Amino acid sequence: NGGLQKLEIFDQALTADQVATLAGVITYKWSGANNGNWSNPANWSSNTVPAAGNTATFSDSASAGATVQLDAAESVKGLEFNNLVPNTTIASSLGNTLTLDDNSGGPSYSTRSPITVDAGSATISAGVVAYAGIESDGPGKVTLSGSADIGTLSAASPALVVQGGG
Repeated sequence: NGGLQKLEIFDQALTADQVATLAGVITYKWSGANNGNWSNPANWSSNTVPAAGNTATFSDSASAGATVQLDAAESVKGLEFNNLVPNTTIASSLGNTLTLDDNSGGPSYSTRSPITVDAGSATISAGVVAYAGIESDGPGKVTLSGSADIGTLSAASPALVVQGGG
């Protein structure tokens, strides 16, 4: 029977994370230390590394403003920076590439991958691949300073800065 299985009543407003948890949605928030490795599940609040089809979130945790080491090639749907501490950096001393692809079933050539900077600023000095392009949104700034293989760019105010070569 498709009836109501469980009802919970709350006496206060729920946070977005609480609603996501109740809905069974996994959020991938960085909680690692400065220079922590992206591929280490313990560095993510979900104890799972985000993968293709997931959005990696860098929030106002105690490690906000950290440098995240891209210690292996990784692929995610998009990035969200909503940290109150500026200057989060995704770097790779090993030359690894971060692929942004909004299609978890394989490369998408029609949907731009989202990078949202709700607060602060972010730098991606690791190489970035985004076949269909990148759509930047939010009041913060994201700088791409590593190598870049990007389709089209769409930037909402105030800034998407591309310093890397293609």
